[in-house]
Amino acid sequence: MILQHVRRASIVSIDMVAEIDSADHAGDERSPDRCAAASEELRRVGRLIAGLPDKCRQAFVLRKVHGLSQRQIAASMGISESTVEKHIGKGVRLLAAAMARAHDDGPGERPVRNERMRKDHGISSRPE
Repeated sequence: MILQHVRRASIVSIDMVAEIDSADHAGDERSPDRCAAASEELRRVGRLIAGLPDKCRQAFVLRKVHGLSQRQIAASMGISESTVEKHIGKGVRLLAAAMARAHDDGPGERPVRNERMRKDHGISSRPE
């Protein structure tokens, strides 16, 4: 019941998800392969978030990871609340698109080689 509530919440700290996930599977014996796959998935999502445009990434992390309100983010970043909303929405769309592409391409993350594709999809070309 609690697990379902947390999974449906729009803002959940990463630590909370990890704790609940481990409690949910406390009786399960996790295989090394399963743990490695989960760790790789977390690293992949981290790389995708790191690749978001700067202000978009900052607003997204403050909202979705740290749980700040749009008003708090706006004050922190010195922008309007509507701009915060636009940055977060763009971040969600870009991440969803990147994850869908990765899913369609199969295992592993395909690098975006073409600078025009990076610009078209809002993906940063800076190193990790």
